Amino acid sequence: MPSISNFQSQFPSPWLLLDLTAGTVVAIKLKIVAHYAIGVLGMYWMTRKLGLSRMASVYASGTFFFSTWLALRVHSGHLTFLASAYMPFVVHPERAYFFQVTPQQSATSRIF
Repeated sequence: MPSISNFQSQFPSPWLLLDLTAGTVVAIKLKIVAHYAIGVLGMYWMTRKLGLSRMASVYASGTFFFSTWLALRVHSGHLTFLASAYMPFVVHPERAYFFQVTPQQSATSRIF
């Protein structure tokens, strides 16, 4: 079964049920919309956790996910780049783990 070992295969994906129920073309369109929503909401969540204002978070999430970097790749058919929607959910917990701030450091950083 060579297609299962291909990293671009949709077989082990949780989105496989959508492919089976909605059909290939409709499922691809729904996956693109869903990944854009996941990416925008994830970036908004991450920037709010980092302490940015609501307006700055909206701007950051729009800039992150509606830039031409992703749109050009998805338009070309490279759907593997949709995985970039999950980056905020990976980057923020990793950043929070490696850069743990004590309350004293937090108070000092707010002064400057």
